[in-house]
Amino acid sequence: MNDFVSTYLLPALLMVGQSLLLLVTLLLTVVLAWRVRRGAAALLLPYLAWVCFASFLNLQIVQLNPGMDGVAGSGAAVRVQL
Repeated sequence: MNDFVSTYLLPALLMVGQSLLLLVTLLLTVVLAWRVRRGAAALLLPYLAWVCFASFLNLQIVQLNPGMDGVAGSGAAVRVQL
C-alpha cells in the first residue's frame, strides 16, 4: 500500500466514517431513550448537536483538502517555474 494513502487518506476517511457512525448510533439512542425516559433523552440532545457540528467540521476538513487524496502527483516536491 502506498505510504501516502496509508498515512493521510485512510485516517481521513476513517475519521469521517467514525463520526457518521457515532452520529447514527447516538440518534438511535436518543430515539429509543425518548420512549423510556424523556429527561434522559433530552440530556443527550446537546451532545447530539455537538456531534453533528464536529462531524460537519471533519467533513469540511476532508473536502477542503483535495490534494490529500493521493491522486494529484507524488507530492514529493513542489516545482516552481521561473
